[in-house]
Formats: sequence, structure tokens, C-alpha cells
Amino acid sequence: MALFHRSQGAEHESARQRCQPSYGRRVDRLLDALLPPLCPACDTPQSDPGGLCATCLHKLQALGWQCRHCALPLPNPNVQVCGACLHSRVRLDPVWAGFAFNAALRKMVHALKFQHKLVLAPLLGQQLLQHLPADIPGDGFDALIPAPLHISRLRERGFNQALELSRPLASSWHMPLRSDLLRRDRATRKQTHLDKPQRRANVNQAFSATPEVRGLRVLIFDDVMTTGATLHAMAKALRQAGAEQVGAITLARVT
Repeated sequence: MALFHRSQGAEHESARQRCQPSYGRRVDRLLDALLPPLCPACDTPQSDPGGLCATCLHKLQALGWQCRHCALPLPNPNVQVCGACLHSRVRLDPVWAGFAFNAALRKMVHALKFQHKLVLAPLLGQQLLQHLPADIPGDGFDALIPAPLHISRLRERGFNQALELSRPLASSWHMPLRSDLLRRDRATRKQTHLDKPQRRANVNQAFSATPEVRGLRVLIFDDVMTTGATLHAMAKALRQAGAEQVGAITLARVT
């Protein structure tokens, strides 16, 4: 009798498990009807669960053609370098930014960084991938390096937004994502209200790179480029450690 009961119970459990997927789908459809999924950027109900809504996607302003060394917009594709970069002795090569840092994208980036909406990181990273030219990053780069946070900022925030945003790029490009190659040794002031010379001084010698970068061609990733001071400070540290070439990719550019 005991054997009969165990066998019967096992059959019942198996039947219940077979029904679960169908039952789960019905529950999901019911929940979607009663509680439609929300856009993670603006909290507006939408039909596409997990993605950005059409309104938010429309507000992302792709930069289009831009200077190869500073990502400022250029008038046409026949011009590759802006006037300022023509006379610059130290360049990042290449530099590319996906979007203008307009009010809508600023709100999304701030929600990611300060409201811990980590779901935005892969979504924005995927959008950046879709708007990068086919020849970016080009052949021969050895590693993608997310801009590091100082340990005190990392403890405060709990994550590095540059690392999270760059994951879709590294995966799509089959490129090693190396957050261990570059360190932020000194806590710096927030750059928001600093002018260009102050920004440059604020991040001067704030970074150091490991000897492992010697001979490598690397790309730095950061969320937003304003004057380029932070990117150039990171690039300087990488070159001093022996990096052969340093380029940069950013989600957004202040124009």
C-alpha cells in the first residue's frame, strides 16, 4: 500500500509540473493585463516588458558624425577631425560617443547612478551598440576598460556604472572586459560644477595602470564625456604603463 501511495504521489507531482509552464503563462498574461509592465526609465505603462518605451527611445539623440579624437559633432562625414584636435599633441584614437547628453538621457543616467536603477545599464548599453558605426571599435583592440571608481565611491554606490554599461559592448565585440587594469588611486571632487582647467587639475594623477597593459591596444569606456579631462587622465596613466594605443567609447557627450 505504501508503494502504491508513493507511486501515485509521484505521478501527481509529475502532472503538476507539466501543468506549471502553461499555468505560469496564463498568470503572466493576467498580470500584464492588470499590471502592465512599466518603462524602467519613465515608469510609463508599455507593451514591451523590460525594454525602454517608444517615447524614451525617441528622446535618445544620436550624435551622428563626430570628431575622431574628441567626439564633438562635425558638419559632414568628409571632415574627420575638429579644428581644436588638429592642433592637439595628445589624442585619444578613436573616440566615439553614442548620444548627446540631453535632458532625457541625463535623467536616465542619474536614475542609474543615484537611484540604483541597474536595469537601465544593459538597455542603454544595447542602444549604444545599435548607434555605433560598423567600423567602431575597429580591429586589434585587446581590452575594454571601464572607467574605475575610487574605492570610497564604489562602496557608497555599490556598483560601477561604467562597468555595467560596458558589458553589452564587450559581449558583442568578444573583447575582454578588464576592470583590473586601471585604478583610481585618489578620491576626487565631483566634476559637475568645475570648469575645464579645474577638471583637468582635479583628475591629474588620479589614476594608475598595471604593468599588464604594456604593449596592449585598449579602449576606455565611460558613461559621459564633458571636456575629456577624465578620459585624458586615464589615457595618460595607461600610456605611462606602456599601452600602445588608447581609445575611448562613451555613452554620451556634452555638446
